[in-house]
Amino acid sequence: MTSNMHDWMLENVEVDWPSGCVSLRLSGYNEHANIIAQKFLSVIVPKKENWGPSVSVNTMKWTKLDNGATVLSIEMQTGDVVEITAGSIDVSLSSKEDGVL
Repeated sequence: MTSNMHDWMLENVEVDWPSGCVSLRLSGYNEHANIIAQKFLSVIVPKKENWGPSVSVNTMKWTKLDNGATVLSIEMQTGDVVEITAGSIDVSLSSKEDGVL
């Protein structure tokens, strides 16, 4: 599954080791997205910036593995690929106008 979050800004990546959760926060033109990965198996967050500096998303896709885990791959406009493999990955969206952050 792919998601159209092109040009959204990746604001934050937080790993909570004891709980096994990874949280990502992204913002688009008029929305925020919170992505929560539970029971993570792998978290890869390179920042080599081979294409130059940026905080913006180029592409995002989800892949379901045979073992039931989900892989979230976020290609940044730097050329880096943030990749999280977890038991479950959930996305919640909110409008900036709602005041819900």
